[in-house]
Amino acid sequence: MSLASFALVFFFIITAVKGQEKVKEGVIPDLQYLFTGPTHYQMNPDLVHALSYANSIDIKDVNATKTYHVSYVVKRMQDHSFETTLTFRHTKENGHLSFYSFNKPHWILPKLKKIKLVVKNGDDFVYVKTFDDIIDNYQDLSFSFKHQRFSEDWDFAIADVEWDRIIDAVDFNKQWEWINDYQSALFLLDEQVVCMPPSGAPYALLYKQRWLAIYHELEKLSFYQEFVKAEGNDPSGLLRAMGIRKHLLSLEIASLKEACKSVDVNADTLVMAQMQADHDFYTIAQKDIGLYTDLYLKMDENSYESFCFPEVDWILGADSIQLASIQRFQNLYKEKSIANISSLLEEKQTGWALFQIKRLEAFIEFAKHINNSEDFHQYKSKAVYDIYLSYIAVARQAINMNRMDMAATYLGMASEVQAKYPSEIINDRYVDKELEVLLKRALERYKKMVEAGDIENAEKIKQGILGLIEKYQLDFDDSSLGHS
Repeated sequence: MSLASFALVFFFIITAVKGQEKVKEGVIPDLQYLFTGPTHYQMNPDLVHALSYANSIDIKDVNATKTYHVSYVVKRMQDHSFETTLTFRHTKENGHLSFYSFNKPHWILPKLKKIKLVVKNGDDFVYVKTFDDIIDNYQDLSFSFKHQRFSEDWDFAIADVEWDRIIDAVDFNKQWEWINDYQSALFLLDEQVVCMPPSGAPYALLYKQRWLAIYHELEKLSFYQEFVKAEGNDPSGLLRAMGIRKHLLSLEIASLKEACKSVDVNADTLVMAQMQADHDFYTIAQKDIGLYTDLYLKMDENSYESFCFPEVDWILGADSIQLASIQRFQNLYKEKSIANISSLLEEKQTGWALFQIKRLEAFIEFAKHINNSEDFHQYKSKAVYDIYLSYIAVARQAINMNRMDMAATYLGMASEVQAKYPSEIINDRYVDKELEVLLKRALERYKKMVEAGDIENAEKIKQGILGLIEKYQLDFDDSSLGHS
């Protein structure tokens, strides 16, 4: 570069710097959002409960903060106007921001929505500048604006800060359910790997095929498809672990098929091998002590793949000589399933019993060699009715304990069973009767809360009463509630 060129560049730099002369700079008190369990409980109690549970702390100790360090710089421009730049330096969020291994600060700490910059000269307002539609991605923010006047005596402050709402309750509950499904899926993988398959190549083959079908069903669930795959929420590597497990099972199955070619197979033992996989699945579910666990009964009870019909036919042989063995397998599976459902009912595992009833119905529909007898239909009627009555019993206990939400949940479950099996449960007379008791109790609580001035909780009970009346189309006198 020539000396003349260098001098020209230097001149432009000096001119540019002179044209943006800094005349004042300073800091403004930090901009901070504070999330605490007690203050946010009314807005989103489920989120606060989830943070408390996932972090093993009391609700009163739940807290998180989002902070921006705020500074400003005023520069005199070449045209003698002034430009003020506000800078918000984002610091790392602190506090309880995780649900197990899922770090989700944007669920808990809102984005900045709107601020006002107040400029004063002593007690006099110079001007107020509003910044809205702020793009806040948990990063540094900067705002610049020009003005014609400036004095060294001016003071800068931030006022009327508005934050966006945090995640709404409906969306959070869905996400929280998926998080717990994710945790249970990891637990299932860890526990299944140590389960011992039955001895003998044909029986180990069917056992492992059943587990492969379980994993295929798990991958179809919404938490896996939407939360993990589509949204990329996989902090513990579930996708990779699932792929490895399925690959290993497939290799083991291929190896066992080679070992099965010259082995005699007992149909009774083969039934026990398939049911052992179901039993181990159930046992793992019972060991999963997560309070919000709800994965295991979400499997598709109507899945053809889950019954491994092609594998059973291949193992037993599909020719006419082996047809009797296949028929025995299917009928024995039906008998063992009925016995299993009976055991579940005795253990008060009504949810599992209903799930197994639906599975057995699907099996009978798919199977080609089930004896056409009425025993299952008669048994199913009794079992379904027992389940229906057990839900009513729990609802009744909840009403006696003034647990209205719990009572409504179980009455809803009883009504769903009745809707699913109308020929087994002719009408909802028990539900109707208990609903009437529930509404009367709730109405009494509503009146007492109004009299005590607890309008906020009274309104919640009122909405619950109106919701039940609308859901079940009840003829109930709700005139004392008012309809504001």
